[in-house]
Amino acid sequence: MTAMVLPALFAACTNEELDVVNNVESLDGRAVVENVKFNLSESASSRLVYDVADAEYVWQAGDQVGACLMDVITDEYWNTAADWEDRFELVDYIQTNYKFTRNADGEWGTEAKMCEGNYFLAFPYDANQGIRAAYSFSCADQTLEGTSRSALGKAFAKNNSFVGYLPVERGANESVATSMTPVFEATGFTLKNTGTDSYTIEKIVLSGKKVSSFAVVNPTNNNYTLGAANKKMLEYTTGDRIDVAIKSGNRVNRQGSINLIVMSGTSEALVEGQDDAYLEIHTDKGLIRGIDLAKKYTSANGELGDDETVNVLTDKALTALGKADKVNITFDDTSLDIPNEMDIYSTDELYRLIKWNAAVKDVDVIANLKASVDLTAEVYDILKNSGKYGKDKSTLTINGSNLYEVTVKADVPADAMDLVSFNQADVNIEGVQTITKPVTVGVDVYADATFNVAANVTNTIKNNGTVNVKATATINELINKGAVVVDANLSTELYNLGSLTINATLSAKGQNYGTLNNYGTLEAMSGVALKNMNKDLYYDNIKYTNPLINNYGKILDVENNNLIIMMNKEARINEADGRGEIDNTVQSDYIKTENVKNTVFVKVSDLAVTKLHEIVLNADATKVYLSGTLTIDPEIEGGEIKVTQVTEIIAESELSILGKGKVWFSESPSFTISSKTETIVNNGATLSIVNGELLANGLLTIKNNAQVICGTAKGNIENYGKLKENTQQTSAISTQELKDALTNGEDVIFESNISVSNTETETNGYGTTGINVNNGQTIDGNGKTINVQGANGTWDSCISTTGGLIKNLTVASGFRGIFVHHNSSYSEKVVLENVIIDGPVYTISCDQGTNKGLEATGCTFNGWTSYAKTLGDALFVDCKFGEGSGYAFCRPYAPTTFTDCEFQEGYKLNPIAKVELINCSLNGVALTDSNINKLILGDLSLVTVK
Repeated sequence: MTAMVLPALFAACTNEELDVVNNVESLDGRAVVENVKFNLSESASSRLVYDVADAEYVWQAGDQVGACLMDVITDEYWNTAADWEDRFELVDYIQTNYKFTRNADGEWGTEAKMCEGNYFLAFPYDANQGIRAAYSFSCADQTLEGTSRSALGKAFAKNNSFVGYLPVERGANESVATSMTPVFEATGFTLKNTGTDSYTIEKIVLSGKKVSSFAVVNPTNNNYTLGAANKKMLEYTTGDRIDVAIKSGNRVNRQGSINLIVMSGTSEALVEGQDDAYLEIHTDKGLIRGIDLAKKYTSANGELGDDETVNVLTDKALTALGKADKVNITFDDTSLDIPNEMDIYSTDELYRLIKWNAAVKDVDVIANLKASVDLTAEVYDILKNSGKYGKDKSTLTINGSNLYEVTVKADVPADAMDLVSFNQADVNIEGVQTITKPVTVGVDVYADATFNVAANVTNTIKNNGTVNVKATATINELINKGAVVVDANLSTELYNLGSLTINATLSAKGQNYGTLNNYGTLEAMSGVALKNMNKDLYYDNIKYTNPLINNYGKILDVENNNLIIMMNKEARINEADGRGEIDNTVQSDYIKTENVKNTVFVKVSDLAVTKLHEIVLNADATKVYLSGTLTIDPEIEGGEIKVTQVTEIIAESELSILGKGKVWFSESPSFTISSKTETIVNNGATLSIVNGELLANGLLTIKNNAQVICGTAKGNIENYGKLKENTQQTSAISTQELKDALTNGEDVIFESNISVSNTETETNGYGTTGINVNNGQTIDGNGKTINVQGANGTWDSCISTTGGLIKNLTVASGFRGIFVHHNSSYSEKVVLENVIIDGPVYTISCDQGTNKGLEATGCTFNGWTSYAKTLGDALFVDCKFGEGSGYAFCRPYAPTTFTDCEFQEGYKLNPIAKVELINCSLNGVALTDSNINKLILGDLSLVTVK
C-alpha cells in the first residue's frame, strides 16, 4: 500500500502550482491537505506614540501573503496520537513558499495542494525568498508620502512587514483563524523650527549600533504559539542605517513643526554615552547631524560642541527604539551645517552635498561613497551653473574606495566628467561624455553611449558603445566590444572584440578578436606582442569566429594568427609574425616575408594563366583561390606554362579551365575543390599539379580530350578524358617488400598482415624498431595488422616515424606502438587516420621532436599515451582511449586538443601542458566543468572544457 501511496504524495507536494518547491525528500510521505484557507483579523494595528491616530491597515481583496513551511518531521510524525509539537521540529529555513490571496469575503486561499506542517506567514508576499534560507525583512529604505495623521498611519503599514503562524493539519476543511503582527515598530519625531528661515525636510537618517533595519524569521524560538509570541520568532540585526525620504508635507515654516515616524526593529535600552543611535536631518539648506537620541539636549548642553553635535534642543532621551515612543526636536538657523566632506549613501545625498556647497567659495568638496550613485542632470546643473567646479577651480572629488561606482546618466551634458575628480570610483557612461583632463578610474561605456577621449586614462575602458580618441593619449587597457575610432596617436593594452578603426598611430599590446580597420599605423609596443588571434577562440565565454585586420596603412611587428587583408597596393606589413594568412590579392610590394610563417594568398577570377603567374609572383603568394574562367593563353610557346611557388590551390566557387595547352602548377601543390562547386577542365586543356593531391569535395569534370595530372585524386570525379595519378605506391605482403619500399621513399599499401621477425628489426638510434619511416611516406594498412618481435625494451617500437601519414592499420606489439622520431634530416607532421594501437605499453610517444605536431582522426589508443613537448601541438578527433597492457592513462607534455573523443571508464588524463576537450565524453557521459575531475589527475587549471 505504501508503494502505491508515496508517488501520489510526492506529486502532490511538488505540484506545479507551488511557487517554490525544493528539498522534497524531507516532505516525502506527509499527508496532503487540499483547499487550505485561513482568515485574519481585519486590522494589524499599533498605536503611534504621539497620539496622532490609530495606525491601521485594512486588508484588501487581492492582497497576497506567503506561507512558508519551516519544519521537518520527526519519528513521531507517523504516530497520529502524538502531540502536534512532538511530530515536528521547527527549523530556521524555508522548505516551500506558497502564495495565498485574499478574496472579497476576507478569506485567504491557495490553489496549491499543501503538505501537512507548520507554516509561517509573511506580508508582503515575496516569491524570491530563498529555499534553505531564513525568511527575511528589511526597512532600510522608507518613504513618507506626507506628514499628516492619515499619511503617517498609512506609512506605518507601507514601510512595514507582518508575520504570523499557520498550522496546516490533515482533516481541517474549515477556514483557520489566525493573526499577523508587525515586524517593525515606530519611533516618532516632532521637528520644530524656531529659526528665522523656512526649511524643507527632505530626508531623515537613523543610524547607530542599536539601530535595526533587518529581521529574519527563526521559528525555533516560537514554540508554536500566536499573538504577541509572534515576536519571538524574529531575530534583528543591529548597527544598521535607515533612510526615510519625505516626499510631501515636509515644509517647516519658522515657528512651525511637522511629525515624522521611522520604522525599525525594537532595540535594547539606549544608554547615554555609548553611541547607540543617532538622527540626521537633511534639509534643502543644510544638514542637522549628530543628534544623540540617548541624550537630552538642553540650552546648556545643546551648544555647538564637537563635530558630532549640533545646536538643537530635545525634550527627552529615548530609552529604546521601536517602542512606540517619540522625541520633540527643536532647531533654528544655527543648527544647520554645510559639510564639505560627507559619506554618501544615495544619489539624493550627492545632490544635496553639491547643492549646499555651490555658493561656498574656495572649498573643495569630497563625497565618500558608501553606495553606488548616479550623476544626474540635476547634479550637473549645480556643478556647471555654480561656476565653482571644473578645471582650475574648487574640485568635487568622489571617492569610491574601489567598491562603488558613479553612473553618468544619458541626459547629462558631455563635459560632466571634466567637472569631477574621480578617485577609486569607476564611471559608467549612459550617454555622451568627453574628457579633456586625465582620468585615473575605470570607465564602462554602455551600449548606445559615446566616450570621447582627449586625455590619458590610467585605468581600463570597457566599451560596449563608441569610443573616439580625439587627442594623443595613453589608455592603460581598452576592452572593446563596440566601436572604437582612433583619430589621434594612442598607446594601450588592447582587447578588441568589436570594431576598431585607426586613422593615426596605435601602439599596442594585447589581442584582436574582432575587426580592425587600419588606415594609419598599427604597431606592437617594443618587445610586447600584439596578436591577431586565431578564429573560434573564446573570450569571457563568447566565441569569436573571424579575427580580421583590414590594412590600408602600415602594420609593424604584429603577430598574425588569422587573417590580414591588404586593401591597396600601398598597404604595408613588416615582420608580421604568426601562423595566419595575408590576403595580398592587391599585390602590395610592401610585405616583408623573411622569417614569416604566415601564408600569403591571392584570390583571382576570370583571367589568363600568364596573368595568374604574374599576380602570384608580384604578391609573393604561395596559396591561390580560383574562380570563374582560367584561360591557357593561345600564344604560349609550346602551349605550356608553369605557375611556380604555389603550394595550395582552392577552387572556392565555379571554375572553368579553357585553352589548348597545359597549365602546370609546380612544387606538387594540393588542389581542393570546395563543396557544392564544380571545376571543369575543358577540351584540349591540361591541368597538372605534378605529384600533388587533388581533393574534389564538390565535383571535378574532365571533358573529352582534357587531362588532369596529379599524385592522387579523391572525391567526386566525372572523367571523360584522362586522369593520370603519379604517386608511386608499392603493395607489400612481406617485411622485406615493406622495408624496400620505404628505403626507396615510396608509399606502401599492405596486402596482408605483416610480422617483423627478430632478425628483420632495425634501429632508430634509440632502440629496436620494426620499421623506420624517414621520408614522409604514406603507409596504408588497408585494414591489416603489423607486429614486431623482440622490440620490448623501454625505447623499442613497432613503427618509428619522422612524419607522414599512417592509416587503416592495427599496431599490435612493441613496447612503444608508434614512436615519433623527428630529426634534422627529415621532419613533418605525423598524421594518423583509422589507426588502432592495442598491445604496446605506450601507444604513441615522442622524446625528440621539432614541433611539427600530431593529428589523429578516428583512431583507438589502448594503453599509456605520452609525448614530449617537442612534438608540437597534438590534435585528436573522434578518437577512443581505453585500457591496454594494464594501463588506461594519458600524460601530454605538449598542448593537446581532444575533439569528439571518448574515454573508457577508469581512464585518467594527467596534463602537463594545456589541454582542451571539446564535446568529449567519459564512459558515455558528456564531460563538463562539473565532472571533469573524474577524468583529470593533477592541475585542473590547465584544462578547458567546451
